[in-house]
Parts: sequence; C-alpha cells; structure tokens
Amino acid sequence: ADLMCANGVILQLRTFNARFFVRPKALWILALSVLLLAGCSTRFMYNQLDWLIIWRVNGIVELTDEQKQTLKESLSDQLYVVRKQEFPEIAAEIRRLASNVEAGEITPGRSEEVYQRMELVMEELILYFVPLTADFLRSMDREQLDELAESFEEMNQDMYDDYSGATSEEREKNRNKSALKTIRRFTGRISDSQKAIITDSLAKMEDASEEWINYQRDWQKRFLDLLDADVSEVEFIEQLAQLLVYPRNVHSGEYRARVDANRQIFHEGFSEFLGSLTEKQNKHAVAELNDYADLMIKLSDGR
Repeated sequence: ADLMCANGVILQLRTFNARFFVRPKALWILALSVLLLAGCSTRFMYNQLDWLIIWRVNGIVELTDEQKQTLKESLSDQLYVVRKQEFPEIAAEIRRLASNVEAGEITPGRSEEVYQRMELVMEELILYFVPLTADFLRSMDREQLDELAESFEEMNQDMYDDYSGATSEEREKNRNKSALKTIRRFTGRISDSQKAIITDSLAKMEDASEEWINYQRDWQKRFLDLLDADVSEVEFIEQLAQLLVYPRNVHSGEYRARVDANRQIFHEGFSEFLGSLTEKQNKHAVAELNDYADLMIKLSDGR
C-alpha cells in the first residue's frame, strides 16, 4: 500500500514543475501537499519527504551523490525539528478554524486573520530551512547554475500555461475550475447557487496573471544574481531569506494594493459561501479540517 501511495505522490509532484524554485514558498507547498494526500500512510510519507524533495530538486538540477547525501541529512534533521515544534501549532490553528466553521463564525475579518496567521506560520517554516538551503546552493558549480537558469526558462512557459492562459476567458475558466475543485474537496458536492457565489467573487477580482508572472521572472533573476554574487556567508543568508520568505517586498505598491483588494473580495465571498453550507456540507468541511489537524499531531508524535 505504501508503494502505491508513493507512486501516487510522484504523479502529484509532476504538477509542481512550474512552482518549485519559482514560487518562493514552494518547498512547503510541496511538503504540505504531500502530507495531505488522502489515503497515504502519514508516517511513511513524512519519513520519505526528504527523498521526495531531493527527487524534485534533482529533476531541475542534476546533483552529485555527495550533494544528495548532504542535502538528505540536513533535511532529515530540520524536518524532525519542524515536526516537533511547528506541527502542533498548525494543528491548533486548523482546529480553531474548524470550530469557527462549525459555529458559522467565519466573517471576512476572521478569514483575513486566518490568512495572516498561516502566512506567519509559513514564513517560520521556511526560515528553518534557509541556512541549509544556503549551504546547498553555495555547493553548486557553474554547470549546475547554468542548468538551473535553463530550467527556469522551461518552467516559465509551463507556469504561463498553468496560471495564465491565452485569453481572459481561458484564465477565468482555469480559476473557476481550480477554486471549485478545492472547495468540493472540503464540502462535497455544492449547488449551482453556491458555485455562483464563488465564480461571482472571482469575476470581481482584477486579473493580475501577467504581472504575477513577470514578478516570478524578476524573482528568478534576483535569485540567480545572488548565486553569482561575491558576498559573505552571512550576507548571502540574509539576502536569501529575503527572497525566500519576503518576496512581497519587491512588489510595487500598486501591485500589492491590487492583490490585497483581490484578497478582500475572496474573504467576502468565502464568508458568504460558508454561510450557505447545508448541515451536511458543514459537517463534511469540519471533519476534513479536523482530520488535517489530527494528521499534524500524529506527525508531531512520530506516528
């Protein structure tokens, strides 16, 4: 069963081609996505997570055997620390959210609070891995750096295909499909009127796909420039942390305002949607959330 689960995870990871090393928080998007795949042995998957990350990295840049071994050892140590120190906090936050959903207490303000809290948790998680990431990146030779740059170019087209689309109609269709699929995972089947709440909210958002992709390209350039820079180890780690944890700092004020406005629209639509849940849908969503919280506790306990 574990082998079948691992095969399913590998197929799932193929969807991260346009995300890993392109989106700054992709390592933990990858990690949490692996852990939340339904039906997998959680202990098996967490114990294999270091290998899965290395497998993904090696698909972008060919690693030496020494790099693989060093990275595996470093990842294993840090994953253990994260499991013990951070997962209980994540579980507690998920349980609070489940209680809010069950009681019908998700307002736009509360939704924003959850978002901000999880952003902080994600930043804390990534900060754990900045030093070992810095060591790994500084071990790369010129050939590997050139290979990384080439991989970026290949991923950019995939990213455009995944997130943008050739026309505004295609982009709208892609956004709607992705959002509805995610929601049904938590609530089960939804009615046409509930679908309309989601799609109407998305329609109100300003399309920033092109600008978002341009910022990803800019992030890649800054990242590659840092790898070529002649700086001290301390300065390298500081600049890497800024790139990995705080990419928003390089966005223009206009773009940040647009993103924030879109997020507010999302919170309002999300709150309205949760208020429309039937008793059955509410129970389904609460059970899903509590299952994820239980998963975090099991992993923290080493089960």
